[in-house]
Amino acid sequence: MKTNNAVLIKENRKIKKLLEIGKILRTFLLIGTVFVIIMPFVRILVDALKSSADLSNPLVYWIPEDLTLRRIRSIYYQLLRENAFYNSFLFSIVTALIQVIVCAIYGYTFSKLKFKGSNLLFWLIMFSLVVPRETLKVSSTLFFNFYPFLGIDLLHSLYGIYIKTLFGMGFYSPIFIYVFRQYFKGIPVELEEQAQLDGAGVIQTFWRVMLPKMFE
Repeated sequence: MKTNNAVLIKENRKIKKLLEIGKILRTFLLIGTVFVIIMPFVRILVDALKSSADLSNPLVYWIPEDLTLRRIRSIYYQLLRENAFYNSFLFSIVTALIQVIVCAIYGYTFSKLKFKGSNLLFWLIMFSLVVPRETLKVSSTLFFNFYPFLGIDLLHSLYGIYIKTLFGMGFYSPIFIYVFRQYFKGIPVELEEQAQLDGAGVIQTFWRVMLPKMFE
């Protein structure tokens, strides 16, 4: 009995160490994800506060020598005059909503609905993160040029971006899919089983049980 207890204690310690290592790796991954998402916004903000001389100076990268709001004022008045601010805001809201819903569906599918080749498909999506953006832009441009979607000109309209977002083809979609997948994996299976016992299908379980958990 003492030998069995010692073996169980060792195994529990190994499991705890593996879980701690997994938590550390997930923490680093989330930090890297946040850095990748926030970094472009920080860069845009810094460039907006630079003068024309700072932008043309290769020695000025992060901290502007001539801090000014001139560029922000001119862009602001130009956006108001051409109604571009409203159009950009509406476009961003619609795209963000589509992105969240689609990535949540994909994340739930990869975390809870297991099918043949699901893991391979998920890691192929993750692999697309290392593909250069220029390659994706060129391939999508050629595809939309030679294969119009239901007769819609996708190259010269916002529908091209909406359709790409709808199919999870955004540049940051793999990151969001991974985040949603990890979140849904942390939800107890008992909630799904209870919903199934109440007669809820897959779509009802996702819409009425899983999504509301995100806002609790």
